[in-house]
Amino acid sequence: MVDNAIQTRQDRLHGRRMHEWRWQPHSPKSSPYDELADAIIACDPGLFNKGGKLVKPNDKGKFAPIGIWHLRRIIAEHIATRAWINHGTRSKPDWQQEGICSFAFQPNANCDREPNAKVLKWLLRKGLVERAPKVGPRIRLPLPDRPPTYPKLTAAIAEAARYNGSHARQHHGCGLCSAQEQAIDAIASELLPAVFEGEWVPARKRAWPASDEPARPIFDHPTAFCRRGERHPHGWHNCAIATQPYNHVFKNGEFHPPFVAAAQTLSQQQQVGVWAAPELSAWFPGQTILVLLARNLAPEHAPKFGFHAVEA
Repeated sequence: MVDNAIQTRQDRLHGRRMHEWRWQPHSPKSSPYDELADAIIACDPGLFNKGGKLVKPNDKGKFAPIGIWHLRRIIAEHIATRAWINHGTRSKPDWQQEGICSFAFQPNANCDREPNAKVLKWLLRKGLVERAPKVGPRIRLPLPDRPPTYPKLTAAIAEAARYNGSHARQHHGCGLCSAQEQAIDAIASELLPAVFEGEWVPARKRAWPASDEPARPIFDHPTAFCRRGERHPHGWHNCAIATQPYNHVFKNGEFHPPFVAAAQTLSQQQQVGVWAAPELSAWFPGQTILVLLARNLAPEHAPKFGFHAVEA
């Protein structure tokens, strides 16, 4: 009988997660708002944070904004709760929990028993936005059969190699500086569009908050890139970084342990992938390597674009 009751309850859940709203306004622990937001994210509902807005991929693979009623339906598809039924009267209520239902988020709901419409608005504007994974640059599909040749970048690297790392005494007219700038333009106009969707440009202003900068040895000679037309503030959700550290970080086909450790930190804390290409740096060709940092840089895709994935 017990097994049958459990099975019946599971059937009524329809694969949803059971969650009970517990209102404890003076609890030192997390609030019921936080507990509900955590429960929703734990169900992996396919929600993302794009520029501080809650979005979800549509049938065409594009990120579409989530509205208040759409969010309520998404929550109902993933979260179930026990219904409150009044077995008394309005003047002498006798509230009891029985059955399984979804949160209705009614405007006049009693927060002692269930979340109201204000909670749903908080989930949409803050609670789920802060918890949902941030959207990053998206890999261009389909993947190439062979790595791109990047002719503009290759030409800039060949030009930079002529100067053997030596700058002219004056920046104006410096051949190496000119070649390095051509390489930056080629990364924006050629390499990044080959890897990611969209048009890219170097970020003219300093785009990165200091607290988000990856530590050296990865962050040597960095340039931030953003999509054309992208507004500030910049961050991992809408930008990529190309760095050019010296090649002691990559010897005999292996990455230096501190370099790998820095890449692991980026992956764990910011969900950022790290790819490296020893032949694609124009800072000091033969002595530096090109490192690409961005979200959605899956390790298995790196060889398709002429890179090595930096992973443990």
